Amino acid sequence: IISVSNTVMASDTQEDLAETQIRNHIDYINAKDWVNFINTYTNDQHLIWTEFLQDNNNIENHIGILNIKTASVIEIEEINPKNIYSISGLDELYSENDVFSNDIRTFVVGLDCIVYDENEFFSNGLNYFLFVMKQENQKWYVDQMTSIGDPGNYIDLGYLSSANFLEYEGIYESKNQAFSE
Repeated sequence: IISVSNTVMASDTQEDLAETQIRNHIDYINAKDWVNFINTYTNDQHLIWTEFLQDNNNIENHIGILNIKTASVIEIEEINPKNIYSISGLDELYSENDVFSNDIRTFVVGLDCIVYDENEFFSNGLNYFLFVMKQENQKWYVDQMTSIGDPGNYIDLGYLSSANFLEYEGIYESKNQAFSE
């Protein structure tokens, strides 16, 4: 019985490690701790993010991730690999073998954000992002973080709480007032 319990705990712990890394990623954004933020990414993303975060234009104009003042995790839902291509567009970045391997996991993450400037990628209130987590050296790292404009496909497949959204003619809009002022 103890060995079965340990096996279950190891599996639970493994699942928690990817989600913990996502939460760390968000904490580093809030703290503006860009060194540790970069370290949550896979090795092949380090140089890209270092250059992006050192670009004065990006800093001054709050481009991309620099547009977030604060963010709180509202929900994290792992996506079943069989649904990834139908809802995410990840077929451009990852092969089917990648998606069904044990080294890649995909999550949709709801963040309650306060931003500098609202735009098509970031708004005050509830924002959803697709996180692709990749395992390197037996640790989970962010490989991609992509904004999700319309979460309708995710809701339809049961990944997100539809209570967070208003639907009008098949278009979902977040109930921002419930999360941010």
